[in-house]
Amino acid sequence: MSRTSFRDLIRSPDGAIGKSDFRRGALIVFALSLVLGVLLFGIFEVNHGMAWMTVAVAPFFGVIFFFSAASLVYFWYCLFAKRLRSVARGPGLLYGWLALLLVAAASRLVAYQNETLKLATEGWLTWAIYVADICAIAALLVFATLLVVSWFGEEKTP
Repeated sequence: MSRTSFRDLIRSPDGAIGKSDFRRGALIVFALSLVLGVLLFGIFEVNHGMAWMTVAVAPFFGVIFFFSAASLVYFWYCLFAKRLRSVARGPGLLYGWLALLLVAAASRLVAYQNETLKLATEGWLTWAIYVADICAIAALLVFATLLVVSWFGEEKTP
C-alpha cells in the first residue's frame, strides 16, 4: 500500500491502510493526546491558581478540552476503522469501544451532577460513578485490544 498523508488518515473512516500507515498515524495521535494532557494540566493549574476567575475561565477551557478530546476519539475511530478493514475484521469491537466511552462519559456527568446538587442518596444516581469507572476501564481494555490487532495484524486485503 502506498503511504497516506496524515490528513487523509484522520479525515474519513473509509478505505483501508497498511501497518506502517497505521503506526505512523497512531504515533501522531498519541503525541496529540500528550499535548491534550498538558493542556488539561494547564486547565487545572489555572483553575487552582486563579480561583477568582474560575467562573469565567473554566467553561472556556472546558470547551477547548471537550472538542479536543472528541477530535482525538474521531481520529482513533478513523484509524481503527481503516485498519480493521485491511485485516478483514468487522467493526463490532470498534463500535463497542465507542459505546463504552459514551456510557462512561454520561455516567461521569450524572455522578458529578449528583455529587454537586445532592440529587439522591440511594438508587442508580449513587452508583453512577462506579458505572463510569467500570465502563472507562472496559473501554481502555477494548482500546488496547484494538491497538494490538491493528498494530500487529496482517493484511488480508490487497
